Amino acid sequence: HPAPNVAPLAPLLADREIAGMAEIARIGGMHALISCDGKVFYEDGFRWADGDIFNIFTFNWLQGSPTRVLSEPDSVVLAESLARKYFGSEDPLGKTLLLENTWPLKVTGVFRDLPANSHLYAEMIVPIGTAWKMLEFDYSNNWSYTNFHTYLRLEPEATIDSVMTQVDEVLAGIVPFDEHLDAHNRLDHLIDGQFLRRRILFRRRLFLRKPKRRRQ
Repeated sequence: HPAPNVAPLAPLLADREIAGMAEIARIGGMHALISCDGKVFYEDGFRWADGDIFNIFTFNWLQGSPTRVLSEPDSVVLAESLARKYFGSEDPLGKTLLLENTWPLKVTGVFRDLPANSHLYAEMIVPIGTAWKMLEFDYSNNWSYTNFHTYLRLEPEATIDSVMTQVDEVLAGIVPFDEHLDAHNRLDHLIDGQFLRRRILFRRRLFLRKPKRRRQ
C-alpha cells in the first residue's frame, strides 16, 4: 500500500491538540550510502522519523532507551543484523557511521530486526532533521513533497469519526490545493498489522493505530 504524506501535517495536528489523539509521528526514507572503517554499503532500510514513532509502535530494544535514542540530532538506531554487519561482536553503542560520506552518525540504540513482511520496514532510523540535510531542503512547511508516512495512536475511548472531524476542521483553509496533483484521500486503520479501509480524510493517507480495549 503506497501511502504518501507530507511533513507539515504531523506537527500541525500535534499543535492543535486533537482530542482523542495520544501520539502522532512521521517516518520516511530512501536508500542511503553508509560507511564505517572501510565497509561501504547502500542501505535500503534507511529511515528518518520523529522520536514518538517508538511510542506508537513497539520495538524490541536490545540497547538504548526508546524515549531518548533520537534526542540528539546526529543519532542513529540500528536493527540487530545491521549492527552486527558493521561492528561484528563489538558493542555498537557510541560507535560512528558515516552517512553519504558527509555526516557522522552516533549509534544510540539497537532493536531486534523487524519482520520481513512488516509494513514498517526499517533497519536504521535517524531523527527527522537528518532528512533536511540529505535532501538539501527543509520540507517542514512543504505540502507537496510526499516522502513520509504519518501515524496516529488514539486514546482507547476515541473514535475515528471524532478524530477525523477535528482533523478536517484543522485542515480546512490550510492545506494548499494543487489541481495537478493526483492524490487519493484515504484513512487507514492499523489492526494487528493489517489495513482496513475506512473513509476519506485527507488528500493523502494518515494511519491510525487504535489500541485494543482491555477486557473487564
